[in-house]
Amino acid sequence: MLPDLITPLSVILRENAGRFPDKIAFEDDRHAVTYRELDARTRRLAGHLVGLGVRRGDRVALCLGNSVAMVESYLAVVRAGGIGVPINPQAAPAEMKYLLADSAATLALTGTANAETFLQSIPRAAREVSVVVADALGPDAGHTLPPGTVAYEEIVATEPVTEAPDDLGLDEVAWMFYTSGTTGRPKGVLSTQRNCLYSVASCYIPVPGLTEHDRVLWPLPLFHSLSHIACVLSVTVSGATARIMDGSSADDILTALRENRSTLLAGVPTTYHHLVGIAHRTGLSLPDLRIGLVGGAVTGPGLRRSFEAAFGVPLVDAYGSTETCGAITINPPDGHVVEGSCGLPVPGVGVRIVDPRTGQEVPAGQEGEVWVSGPNVMVGYHNNPQATAEVLQDGWFHTGDLARRDEAGYFTICGRLKDVIIRGGENIHPDEIEAALRGAEGVADAAVAGMPHDTLGEVPVAWVVPGPDGVDLTRLLDHCRTQLSPYKLPERIHEARTIPRTASGKVIRRLLADLPARLRYAADGHYEGLVLRDWSGAAVSSDVPEELRWAVVGRDAVTDGLAAALRKAGVADVRQYADLSTSRTTPDAATYVTVLAEADADTLTSARAGWAEDTGSRLVVLTRGVMGVTDRDGTPERAEVALWAAARAAQADGGHGAPLTIVDVEASTPESEYAEALIAAVASGLPQLAVRDGNLLRPRLVRLPVVDGPDLATPALDGPVIVTGADTKTGAALARHLVTVHGTRHLVLVQATDTVDDRVRAELPADGVEIVRVVADGSNPLALRAALTRTGPVTAVVHTADDPEFARTLDDLTADDDLAAFVVVTDAAALLGAQPDGLAPTVVTAALTEAVVRDRRLRGLPGSLLALGRPDEGPGAFDALIETGTPALMALWPTTINPGDRVRTLLDTLTEQEPRATAQADETITAALRARLADLVERDQLALLGEMIRQEAASVHTHTSAEPTPAGRSFRDLGLSSLAVVELRNRLTKRTGLRLPATVTFDHPTPEALAGHLRARVLGLHEAAMEATGAADPAEPIAIVGMACRLPGGVASPQDLWRLVSEGRDVVSGFPEDRGWDLDSLFDADPEKTGTSYADQGGFLREAGLFDAGFFGISPREALAMD
Repeated sequence: MLPDLITPLSVILRENAGRFPDKIAFEDDRHAVTYRELDARTRRLAGHLVGLGVRRGDRVALCLGNSVAMVESYLAVVRAGGIGVPINPQAAPAEMKYLLADSAATLALTGTANAETFLQSIPRAAREVSVVVADALGPDAGHTLPPGTVAYEEIVATEPVTEAPDDLGLDEVAWMFYTSGTTGRPKGVLSTQRNCLYSVASCYIPVPGLTEHDRVLWPLPLFHSLSHIACVLSVTVSGATARIMDGSSADDILTALRENRSTLLAGVPTTYHHLVGIAHRTGLSLPDLRIGLVGGAVTGPGLRRSFEAAFGVPLVDAYGSTETCGAITINPPDGHVVEGSCGLPVPGVGVRIVDPRTGQEVPAGQEGEVWVSGPNVMVGYHNNPQATAEVLQDGWFHTGDLARRDEAGYFTICGRLKDVIIRGGENIHPDEIEAALRGAEGVADAAVAGMPHDTLGEVPVAWVVPGPDGVDLTRLLDHCRTQLSPYKLPERIHEARTIPRTASGKVIRRLLADLPARLRYAADGHYEGLVLRDWSGAAVSSDVPEELRWAVVGRDAVTDGLAAALRKAGVADVRQYADLSTSRTTPDAATYVTVLAEADADTLTSARAGWAEDTGSRLVVLTRGVMGVTDRDGTPERAEVALWAAARAAQADGGHGAPLTIVDVEASTPESEYAEALIAAVASGLPQLAVRDGNLLRPRLVRLPVVDGPDLATPALDGPVIVTGADTKTGAALARHLVTVHGTRHLVLVQATDTVDDRVRAELPADGVEIVRVVADGSNPLALRAALTRTGPVTAVVHTADDPEFARTLDDLTADDDLAAFVVVTDAAALLGAQPDGLAPTVVTAALTEAVVRDRRLRGLPGSLLALGRPDEGPGAFDALIETGTPALMALWPTTINPGDRVRTLLDTLTEQEPRATAQADETITAALRARLADLVERDQLALLGEMIRQEAASVHTHTSAEPTPAGRSFRDLGLSSLAVVELRNRLTKRTGLRLPATVTFDHPTPEALAGHLRARVLGLHEAAMEATGAADPAEPIAIVGMACRLPGGVASPQDLWRLVSEGRDVVSGFPEDRGWDLDSLFDADPEKTGTSYADQGGFLREAGLFDAGFFGISPREALAMD
């Protein structure tokens, strides 16, 4: 602690101007100032600020990026008696306006790029100037500043009329830093010179040993509180030299390190990873560098060791917050290293770990909330007394962070109280999972957030950023399983380009779900709520009921062949009619089938009334090549599509009594090849079927599987994109998604009318995007054609307008463009055939639109169909469609199905099935397996059973890798869910005939072990008759001892414990020598000395060092803490 450094900044500036007059204090890419100049320029700037109307306590916005001007502004506002409010120059205009309004800033210092935003947001009142523009060229360069502004260099170079007051007290508010805003609106943290200089004097100068001889390289953003304290104030106070730069390029940082021969570097973990990589490839050395300060996150042990090995330089990380004006704990560079720890409390800062429910301090090793007290704690939140009262209580700042402390006082941060994921009652900290993910090979960055789960409440979901060589998913999962308990494993893993972080490096978890990311892994193997259509064989009988009379309707040329084929297939009574009206004669059989061999949509619609009361008949509609079952199916005729859509609408409406079946055949298939399948279709009672190669197929909706592979890549959508239906909620939502997520910067927005609903308009992007608005539709596409002539080739088409003709027009207009995507959006209910009003137009529209997509794909062009139920489903489903390249995708989010509810046949694979009945034991199967094993030697018996087990495990596992599962690998490491474990038990019961418990894979946790158990059971190697037991006295006391319990004294069973007690043996011994403990330093006679034991004997578990932590799902870090 260096208390003499807690001195008003005006005094420090004057003193250093005398001590180091010509020494460079701060330097950026364009400008450098000596300590003499720093004192003079900040004094002049402060005087001018007062002259521009800044009064004591007025807020002055500082938005100057990483520049010398930002440093000078920090200091000048204090000398003027104002309150500096730093703002991120990369913030969105809306965020800037919020911060300016919330802070009530009266004046701003900013750059040319943001000057207009500040002019619009800061009230001018009676002032002539409200914005000081730092990078303006000025009148000497022929540049005219806008009214209400003045050039920064003009005023710092000229003497003011009013002198700088230089009288702001140490305990008056000097700065207001807005918090990171990871969970919502940021709050303004008010701090004084004493608050901030205390951190300088107690931590940021003494811990790294910062002196006037140091050359600091600072690429972290200056608007953040860490940079303000550890760079601006610490360098100013110590007399060091700082090179300020933008840290977006790691190569630029390396160049600056060499040019400036920097002794201290500040950076995020990514920066240090990059330097280590260069050192490994090129042998890079940095002989002048003596220390690295890490911001944003605690350094992982691997990075810390790698950096020190490469450069001989320690990395120092700390834990702090904006509200504590810097560090709360820090790892000294020359101190003891505790892996994963953020170090010891800063001298003079009180730190407690308490139970947030009771406020009582928790013992060492237990987790609790961090409370902080000391001169560094903020004054409070600006204009927010309620929030201030919530976190500042009885002199303690409640951080909301969860941590634990070891016996030596080292702190380890576990996560945010608000970030805790509660999975089935178990608390999970995202930070722990993130640390495990970042420690895996190929992962450059990672973030984890909780997502809702119907059964478990919440589950962890991960986003990873791959390194240069990509991420091997199998290795990543294997690594996580060795580091994390099973319930902590991510349910889903997404691959993203970047992780959203605050300027200080904290993960913004609320933004993770909206990231453009590819789903690489899902525990259940499927995307949430997304389905696609599949065709499978329909197992039905082809027997012809003798009482059925068949009527075939159509022209003779069509019906002759079909009627003959039906008779040949076994139908006794087949009659032919030219039209439906003549077929509606009184039947001479109880039931009959009418086949519309040829018809159109109007014929079917008008004929439906004839079946209104006729519930004993069945109507079969034949369509040709409509359903797109195989790649051979060409583009269907429009009349056939309309007929199919009308039939689907009729099925959905239910306005006729007779069951209706749609059977789709290939257009070129002769009647003789599908007659038998037609009979089977009628017998099945299914509503939709297709006949291909004589086989009867049924459509089913199946969940979209997560298919991982290195060849999957999301197409770039950064060029011009056409979005139709921009006047609808779906179109507007997708347009905004293209801009915010996919980086699209040029939109051609097409709408049907000139007017747009205000709510829809609010969804449309506005900032930083070139938008061309066009009024056009399928009947009048001329305006769009003209717009595309000016725009040039487009990258993608997203058609959300309910207009199939327009879809065909778009296909024609973009025929010569190299499209990355052509996505047609339609109504999911219509595609399923649901038609609430009983009319067919929407279903027909959906079918015709789908036909356009099929036609494009047949021509080898991109084309995808996206069926939505609600507009808000669009963005997520769109991303999955683009990522997977699926031809057609439907968003059907889960709903509740009550007992007795009718479920459409197409949806029955998506409904929750009753749990499969437990497989029954069967001695005949066991006997057959026993006979087969009897002919083999023991080794071959185990090999046969092991192969059977691995086959069945693979069949229930949705993420089996291409390599076979090793015999000694545990079932837990395969990631089998509880349902999969039960299913595996059922399958093994069927294969062996044995009655097996559901816990068989836990009792025998590897295929190798389970094979041995099954062999013994099948061959009866361990069967033994039960011994008779006598009656027990109910009054006799009973001691219950766990069978797996192991105790000191060699106790490994209840019998051992009984012998130890009965013999009265002593189990106390000296410290064990097989645990890796530092026995020379562990004992100390002083009971108050931390990190030691004043006892040198105890009851120790024999061979505890052989404990298999991995088998029990305990991470190495947890195992060490337990020991």
